[in-house]
Amino acid sequence: MSDKIKDWINRESIKFVDIDQNYQLNIEDAEKIANYDFVVFADASVAEIDECKLEPVIPDLKTDFSMHSVTPSYILALCNNLFTKTPEVYQLHIKGYKWEFMHEISKKAEKNLDKAFQILSSFILEITG
Repeated sequence: MSDKIKDWINRESIKFVDIDQNYQLNIEDAEKIANYDFVVFADASVAEIDECKLEPVIPDLKTDFSMHSVTPSYILALCNNLFTKTPEVYQLHIKGYKWEFMHEISKKAEKNLDKAFQILSSFILEITG
């Protein structure tokens, strides 16, 4: 989705929007988000949602046993604690269906990705006004 959003941002000449793509979140992302007013984390989700869902992220320093990956809530809490910055952060959950490594995206997931693009592009237009 990042390429589709990048192309759309360029086509629409939207200013002050950056796109970053990672396999997973890391604690270093706390420093990255400290430089922004708004942040949206988008990811495939196993959550019980219809297609996709955009929701605010609440800071939370709770971690799992493994620090192999961290949550947007944890990144936001670190950002606040380390850099005294609290950007407005959202998570865009995109319902996924197949989780095997190197598996092609399913038609249903592709439909959800298109819906997520619509939600994200509308959100970007709203905040960049």
